[in-house]
Amino acid sequence: MPNLNCSVSNCAHNCSSLCGLNSIDVAGNNAHSTDATCCTNFLEGHGATNHSENAVPETEISCQATNCSHNEGCKCHAQSVDVAGFEATNEFDTACSSFCEY
Repeated sequence: MPNLNCSVSNCAHNCSSLCGLNSIDVAGNNAHSTDATCCTNFLEGHGATNHSENAVPETEISCQATNCSHNEGCKCHAQSVDVAGFEATNEFDTACSSFCEY
């Protein structure tokens, strides 16, 4: 399972740069760049958050970016993954910065 670092600080699931969810989904079917990917689990946080107090780096990642070299059977097998999205307001403002096209 990849170690997930998330810099989308305004996501309701973000807990000190870790994801409070046990698994996330990355969209980007036929992506050719990082910008064509996104975290479909993004939820803009306003005030109180709904994240786990026990967030850990290891996160299962389902991935539809089939052109990514880390994708094996629609699961991410990278050692570490970075999700970015400064001041995101929706899932399309996020991106898998670890995307690496074949």
